[in-house]
Amino acid sequence: MYPVMTMNHDDHHQKLPSHLLFAACRSLSPTSARAIHSLLYAVNLSCSYLLMLAIMTFNIGYFGVIVLGLALGNFLFGGSQSSDVCHTQS
Repeated sequence: MYPVMTMNHDDHHQKLPSHLLFAACRSLSPTSARAIHSLLYAVNLSCSYLLMLAIMTFNIGYFGVIVLGLALGNFLFGGSQSSDVCHTQS
């Protein structure tokens, strides 16, 4: 069987066969990989700022929906250990 690699360091997170992950990484040039990483970072940051602006409206309905959505997303997709964008673990 293929070796298994975890996306995060916790055993309860979803596991991916390592051959799929390595094949995907090898097919990209370093420049392409950095460009994709930067694009995903920009999307993540944009979503964070939009959520911040929604919270700043002081609408309790927006606040409740955002908090419930973040909690549900964390439950379904297993968020990372650190929520700090600037200090991610490698």
